Amino acid sequence: MKSKDIDQTLFSFIDYENIHLSEASWKKHDTFQLALQYTGTIYNFTTLTQELNLDKTIDEATLILEGYHRWGTKLFKKLDGVFAFVIVDQKEKKILLVKDHVSIRHLYYYHDTQKLLFSSSLKRLSNSTYYTKAINLPALSNYFTYGYILQPNTIYKDCYKVKSGHFITIKIATQTLTEEKYWDLGENYDAPKLQLSEEAFKEEAKILLEKSVEKRHQHTTNFAASLSGGYDSSTIAAILQKQSHQKIKTFTIGFEDKHLDEAPDAKKIAHYLETEHIEHYFTAKDALHIVPLLSEVFDEPFYDNGSIPTTLLSMLAKEHNVESIFVGDGGDEVFATADDIARFDRILATPHTLRKGLYQLLNALNPSTLPFLRDHRNIPTKYYKFIHILKAANIPEMVKIKMTLFHPHEIKRLLKSNDIMFTSVFDTLYFGKYAQSVDKVIGSYFKTFMTDGELIKTTHTFSKQGISVREPYLDKKLIAFMAQIPADVKIKNGIKKNLLKQIAHEYMPKELLNRPKKGFSIPFSGWMKHELKPLLMDTLSEENLKRDGILDPDYVITLRNNFLNGKEEYKYKLWSILLYQLWYEKNMRG
Repeated sequence: MKSKDIDQTLFSFIDYENIHLSEASWKKHDTFQLALQYTGTIYNFTTLTQELNLDKTIDEATLILEGYHRWGTKLFKKLDGVFAFVIVDQKEKKILLVKDHVSIRHLYYYHDTQKLLFSSSLKRLSNSTYYTKAINLPALSNYFTYGYILQPNTIYKDCYKVKSGHFITIKIATQTLTEEKYWDLGENYDAPKLQLSEEAFKEEAKILLEKSVEKRHQHTTNFAASLSGGYDSSTIAAILQKQSHQKIKTFTIGFEDKHLDEAPDAKKIAHYLETEHIEHYFTAKDALHIVPLLSEVFDEPFYDNGSIPTTLLSMLAKEHNVESIFVGDGGDEVFATADDIARFDRILATPHTLRKGLYQLLNALNPSTLPFLRDHRNIPTKYYKFIHILKAANIPEMVKIKMTLFHPHEIKRLLKSNDIMFTSVFDTLYFGKYAQSVDKVIGSYFKTFMTDGELIKTTHTFSKQGISVREPYLDKKLIAFMAQIPADVKIKNGIKKNLLKQIAHEYMPKELLNRPKKGFSIPFSGWMKHELKPLLMDTLSEENLKRDGILDPDYVITLRNNFLNGKEEYKYKLWSILLYQLWYEKNMRG
């Protein structure tokens, strides 16, 4: 039997004193005294059934139970796929919660001394009668710091995400919980760089990428590809079309603003590849319809304005009966798009005592009072980031500072609280001893903004429409190989994603692709001043803000009015507040 995608919502309440598993929601193996709830797809299903000497007609749940019985937790490292599952081991009296290596599938849990509540949907968990909703203020500060809530935290108090590449073990007798890692990005950099020719690197990367597309293609019915017109999505669409025996569907969202619109470029690529191409031009009317829906699409507050066109794209795919969508997520992180590397290296090469002294000097100054700085837009934020990067201890910390939305002193004002989170996954990032600066930059983005930002955006928007996501760039073998390639091959003479571009040019003419990237963005600033202004004013009214008692009304209204009076530097902060408040009204009131 060919493995297939199992897309179901996991959910269960387990009382430690009276373990009772309903037949409907659990796959049981009475001989082994095991039970399983599972969602996902296993790409190496056939290989594992052969290794376990099992009948190929079994289902994936049986494979996991048999594999766990044979190998224990070593099974998790052997699995190649996207999945989330929970095993109840009644013989060993323990429960295991397991999630795939990059969080394509999701798994949340609440745990105390009496019970375990878990689900692949945070919305379903939080709405359970077994849980009382409460906002996790440190996690909320995490959201306003980065625009996303990074693993393992969630917006709800005492609710957590199982981290990528990790599993949780709970001993039923003592209700103690331990966390273990079976896969980590940093470990892929813990090997010497390979010494091959650039051509050999390119050929091996091409083979691995093609195999990654193929195994996801084999487990897919009624599929399509998202096509923005950039290298990442275009290469996947090209490989997918070559491997298919019929025209594939490709989808593009266009924009009326020519500075943002890549739809004409995507259309040229689709025409060259001979795909069945569907495009839709995004309008302010679409924004008015979709923005209020985002609080339903996402389980937590979610800042990325790209979620609006992605949501529209998912709706468009649903209208055309698409069941699985191939996307380009991870292309930047795996094949290497990295900025500021030389600057970061220069700063780190400067003696720490000198950097510390310069930081102390600059920190004592108010940039708004300096003649040559006071007229620069958004100088307080830029100045703050510059001086704090000066004293950063490593590259992950520099990336964190660069990507910060609200700084700690601003969050204290915004949340009217000192109960904020200064630490995050950035502070625990690990890279092997052979990792180069490029690896540390792209790896920092991979473990944070890609995992808890880009992937959340894609998986939640499409899953809302019942569409599964296929992400070929995030294949474990491809990630491991690319981690061992020297930085000067991945980014060569300033050319980012050097190897991916060479692969792409074997499928499509260079002139179709080699152009400046505009990005999958929207003119949300203009909309907040016009079409979305009534929603903005109502949602961020003094009455609303005072009623909830979480955000400081005076601070928020000052940001709002400054933005509406022409200070564009406040647009990102204001957008994050608007999206949070819309989420709060939908999920916490009533």
